[in-house]
Amino acid sequence: MAFTGSDSEQDLLQGLLSLGLGTFSDVTTNTAQVVSNRNRVECKALGIYYTPPWLALPITRWALNGSFGSVLDPSFGGCAFLNAALDLMHDGGVPDGGHYVFGCDVDRQAKPFADDLIRRGVPRTNLRYADFISPTTLAWLGNGFRAVVGNPPYVRHHALSDETIERAQELSARCGSRLPRTSGAWAYFTVLSASCVARDGRLALVLPGAILHTGYGSAVLEALQQRFDRIRLLHSRERIFLDARAEEETVVVLASGSGRSTGTLRYQAVEDRRMLLLAVCSEDSDQELEHRAQYKLASLPTSITRAFEATRRFAPVANLNHVAIVRIGVVTSANDFFIRPPDDPIFKSKNVRAVPIVRSARQLKSPVLENRAVEASVWQHFLAVIRARGRRGTHLWEEISRAEKLRLHRRHHALLRRPVWYQIKDLLPPDAFLPYMVATVSGLTLNQSEATCTNALHRIYLREPDTARAVIASSHSALFAFEAELYGRHYGGGVLKIEPSAAQRLAVATQPARLPSFRRLTMATYDDLRAAADAWLEYHTTRRAVDSLRRGVRMLKRMRQGRDAAQ
Repeated sequence: MAFTGSDSEQDLLQGLLSLGLGTFSDVTTNTAQVVSNRNRVECKALGIYYTPPWLALPITRWALNGSFGSVLDPSFGGCAFLNAALDLMHDGGVPDGGHYVFGCDVDRQAKPFADDLIRRGVPRTNLRYADFISPTTLAWLGNGFRAVVGNPPYVRHHALSDETIERAQELSARCGSRLPRTSGAWAYFTVLSASCVARDGRLALVLPGAILHTGYGSAVLEALQQRFDRIRLLHSRERIFLDARAEEETVVVLASGSGRSTGTLRYQAVEDRRMLLLAVCSEDSDQELEHRAQYKLASLPTSITRAFEATRRFAPVANLNHVAIVRIGVVTSANDFFIRPPDDPIFKSKNVRAVPIVRSARQLKSPVLENRAVEASVWQHFLAVIRARGRRGTHLWEEISRAEKLRLHRRHHALLRRPVWYQIKDLLPPDAFLPYMVATVSGLTLNQSEATCTNALHRIYLREPDTARAVIASSHSALFAFEAELYGRHYGGGVLKIEPSAAQRLAVATQPARLPSFRRLTMATYDDLRAAADAWLEYHTTRRAVDSLRRGVRMLKRMRQGRDAAQ
């Protein structure tokens, strides 16, 4: 291999590009042809997004680290990684290099790629059409691989069967890792792949951006830190998979060193494929990650991070959890049963009380929700608060019986209710609402009605009622929006998910001076409040700082939506 001896980064980069883009031409053509003939729904179900050879080769080269040994790809698909391993072994003069190449894949339509490997000298018995998430497969593979490389399937948890989830949970637990049941297939693949790596071996995987944004992604990183001394996260802003089906951004994970203690996490954001290839070989621009949101800060210009630090220091703000209690909305476990239009016959029963409920943030049209707004809302819905089942044969009895035939009473939150599953008691109206999942960050909405909300929103209960004006108005500031983007998690389709733990960290004012009066608050629009809140921030900092924060909000939003960052 021809990268040693280069005197400049440019020479190194040119060598990578010529090697990565100039090999496997036949395989690449074959891959494109096979994928184009596949059913798109089937490809999505199996999480099929084949890695381009220009990326697979340098990653595999890094994983082998010049000392050749057995290589595993747990979901070989288009075989780009295994072809790369064969090329590297051939160039390194390794005799019978194919005997060191192993792989498995559940997709039998990957056979044309596997047949290419067999023709190149890989024993047929080294390649299996089997599910990697299987005790039989893992027993066959063992844990002695010099390098485990690959691109695990991007399949979300709701597309996995209950049987697969149970099996994956059990196998990952055996490896010492407890992953949430909401984990995608790639998360289980990553943890189980790590268990196949030999002492002082390396793991190199192409993973979705969810490893940075999600709770189960954090669990995966913690598992890797227990096995490896050093984990590098190379975050590409350019989409690697150009197919319209692949909405995910890409993070290349490079893990090395036997984990004798908690390993270090290092992060590098790269603009395009050229810089990604260079980053694989050079750690000079890596930054150590100390907390979850730091990778987002690391991807922003210094002017924005400095503005954020200065604003936090000089503005009279506190975390939301210092002035309020944050709770998720009412979890009914069966919205179709409990949430009904006002003319539903169930509300004619004396055993049912109708409580106004906000189903989604779209219903919140102004910064204050009053009772008359609930009554006039075109999204008018009510929560059925059932006191007792009533007499047999009544409409209420029939509705409950129908729900039980659908096994709604066996759902998790229904089972937690006492004494009976259909009695919801968590009904105290909150002082304010905060959307849980949003496309664009909005602040708090003051609740002056008797309404509660579903778990599509958070319920905010103020510790001191006289702080309402300061908290509500300041939640529309650039600082609040910036921190929501910073601490929130990315969800499908570029949606921002603000977990309760993230909401608790958001900055709100501790005193109402220079914020709108209560009368103005009830008459204001969201735009009015944003302008007033930013003017309040400018008074305590500078206009340049507020402009920088707004720019940071735009950049973080565009990054999560999969577009180039706004400059």
